[in-house]
Amino acid sequence: MTKLEKEEIISLLNRYKLFGIKYIEPFSSTKKDTKKEDLPNDIYQLENYVNYCNICELSKFKKDSIFSIGDIDSDIMLIGTNCNFIDENINKILKDIIINVLLLDFNKVYITNILKCDIYSNIKNLDKPIKLCKNYILKQIELIKPKLIITVGSAFNNLMDNDNNILDISGNLYDYNGINLVPLLDLNFIYKNPSYKQEMFNDLKKLKRLME
Repeated sequence: MTKLEKEEIISLLNRYKLFGIKYIEPFSSTKKDTKKEDLPNDIYQLENYVNYCNICELSKFKKDSIFSIGDIDSDIMLIGTNCNFIDENINKILKDIIINVLLLDFNKVYITNILKCDIYSNIKNLDKPIKLCKNYILKQIELIKPKLIITVGSAFNNLMDNDNNILDISGNLYDYNGINLVPLLDLNFIYKNPSYKQEMFNDLKKLKRLME
């Protein structure tokens, strides 16, 4: 057994200990999957579960686990793929959107990512980690029960399993399992390409009308 496998087993056992589990069936240390139906049905327990997650390579490089910010009782859920909502520039754009355009209390919106690891390494191919991590966001949606989902950038493609160009579909209304969903342009893209701010503003006006 390798050192990494030992660390993964210890992490898994600590996770079970948090839930008060004293006995588990024999398991394989090579299992690398998490089924939605096996995840906790409590949002705080789910967060603890995610904090000890090691199902993909990102866990080897993560600085921290970023589960969510905001109000768990919110009707509005904003989802990114791996957007750093704590970054000063991104946070400023996000607050401007929520407070000054949508006229909402920033702390009353539930904000999260599909990928839960905040990582040092600039890993370019995130397809496998997204696939393995996706059940966490599906469980969050199930538990939060939002009336409106706002996706940012590629989060729309990852959640809806399609390859639509976000520049073509941003601001449009979609149905996600009976929940209204509106995709927006990626915040990092807007920061680096300020010429698209007007397009984002137009999309936000559509979103504001929908909320009214």
